[in-house]
Amino acid sequence: STDSNKKSVYDRLSLLSGRPTKKTKLIVFPEGTFSLNDKDIKYIEENKAIQLNLMESEGAHVLYGINIKNSNNTFDNALRIINKDGLIMQYNKRYLVPFAEKIPYGFRWMKNFMSTPPNYTAGSQEKVVDVDGALINLKICYDLFFPDFFKNSNFMTTVVIIDDEWYRKAPVREIHLRQIRLYALLTQKSILSATTNGITALINKNGRIISQLDKDVEGFLTGYLTLSSGTPLAQKIPWIKLLSYLMLLFILHTVFDHIQCRRKKIV
Repeated sequence: STDSNKKSVYDRLSLLSGRPTKKTKLIVFPEGTFSLNDKDIKYIEENKAIQLNLMESEGAHVLYGINIKNSNNTFDNALRIINKDGLIMQYNKRYLVPFAEKIPYGFRWMKNFMSTPPNYTAGSQEKVVDVDGALINLKICYDLFFPDFFKNSNFMTTVVIIDDEWYRKAPVREIHLRQIRLYALLTQKSILSATTNGITALINKNGRIISQLDKDVEGFLTGYLTLSSGTPLAQKIPWIKLLSYLMLLFILHTVFDHIQCRRKKIV
């Protein structure tokens, strides 16, 4: 309902009251911060009280993750960025998680056995947003695992939002951090990762962690993103793309091996 949607918005905004500083240029919420339908979503961006609470200063931009239910009963896993003037840009997640956000080709028959089969729509293009002259590359979770994104070098830093609540106590949260560090190294650009209960971190262009909030820790991470220009390492050395695919296979193998070990312990 609209009232419950409004309550969820205010519940999340109440978290901002404890943030360390109000004078910020960019405020980032993680993936899936809000879940609204396409009509109620305007409530966030047209409500002046909410905008004042979010931004505090007129120069601030707010980036947040949202699951949008469209009128045609499809869903978007999106990242939206707003400022005092309203919506600046929306980026839809390009690579959806198999079986969680979409049914892969060849497995459509499984819909008959699922109570609520996923019905998300993938985004069609990557996007870069200009925030006061800083070109920010936008990513959502699973997008980072696909090296075709290295084709674009027209950005200065990256912001990735992640919902690690999916994975509970599995090692995927650590795997996400490793992948983010690898992405920073290959693109030679800094990254801010904002997660729900994973590892939120500021990472420099060499893949080193500048500061972080550990998993399952509630709080705010403040800092500065160093802006860089130039050609990503992956464009200079094409075979790094192959290494990226091998890295993905290694990560998947690690996850499945962990699951098998846990099953053996249970038995």
